[in-house]
Amino acid sequence: MLFGWQGFSLEHPEDWSPVTLTGTRSEGYACIASPGRSACQIRWKHSRRAPDLDSRLTQYFDRLRRDSKKGQEFFAEREASEDRLLYRYRGQASARGGVFYSEACRRVFFIELVSTGRDSLLGAFRSVMGSFRSDAEPLEPWAFFGLSVRLPSPLVAGKPTLLSGKSSIPFRGKGVRLRVERWGLADQLVKKHGLEAWSRGVTGLRSAESLEEHDGIRLVKRGRALMRSREAIIQHQREQNQIVLVAAEYTKAAWSPKWEWIA
Repeated sequence: MLFGWQGFSLEHPEDWSPVTLTGTRSEGYACIASPGRSACQIRWKHSRRAPDLDSRLTQYFDRLRRDSKKGQEFFAEREASEDRLLYRYRGQASARGGVFYSEACRRVFFIELVSTGRDSLLGAFRSVMGSFRSDAEPLEPWAFFGLSVRLPSPLVAGKPTLLSGKSSIPFRGKGVRLRVERWGLADQLVKKHGLEAWSRGVTGLRSAESLEEHDGIRLVKRGRALMRSREAIIQHQREQNQIVLVAAEYTKAAWSPKWEWIA
């Protein structure tokens, strides 16, 4: 399953879910947890140039060693592999990870698979690392908890909502405010309310013009003079039994929501 966040993306097992998403594009942390004792941890930090990765990893190991329980053995080792350092450690938890510098986005990434049990981590770690992408693209992937969209860059993300029935995240940019949402149990919602009526209620665009387009419904309320326009696109994704919507409030017509934004 695709996880996209702050300009990078990777694939994780279908039954794993994000449980922690903090920070900004410059620096942050994400944790994607399994139903058991394993998790994928991603840390990133902006750096204008490629740093000394060996020094960064040593600092990380030192912190883990200090945090270990008194008298508990902490074991760690590393090896260079192409443009990254691969490592593993064992202490309060065991982990396999990698640290590298992405020239494309000028950030240092730590990506590791960690477990509090005796789970085998090597295969999952190789899969996650092999799927990692941070290349600059006109449309960036934002994907978590079943929600998957590609949005223009740059946008600043707000605090996400992570629920099984609803996932959402607000964004802001120059001349625009966006809100992206995924709703589960879509078939029941559409049967009970009808897609258009439900969409008007959720977006607050009750008096907006409604346009039925090939990919779904578009609600439009044009602003006058310097007033902001409000617009939303809503798609019933039947195979996934979900509704995805992008609602925008903007002053520049270029921010009118596009169907290509909904993956």
